Amino acid sequence: MALDVAKGMNYLHTSNPMIVHRDLKTPNLLVDRNWVVKVCDFGMSQMKHHTFLSSKSTAGTVSYLQT
Repeated sequence: MALDVAKGMNYLHTSNPMIVHRDLKTPNLLVDRNWVVKVCDFGMSQMKHHTFLSSKSTAGTVSYLQT
């Protein structure tokens, strides 16, 4: 399962422009009938035309950000 998530995130991060999910957590993962995990819920995602990500832009679920 972790490998499927890593493949999905790699796809997003190597696309042009890069897509940053910004809210990756277990409720945002789906499992299809072949037990392949898919990343979902791109409501907070952003397209990045540069590889620099500003630390000023915070997003995500609060309980996950507080740890």
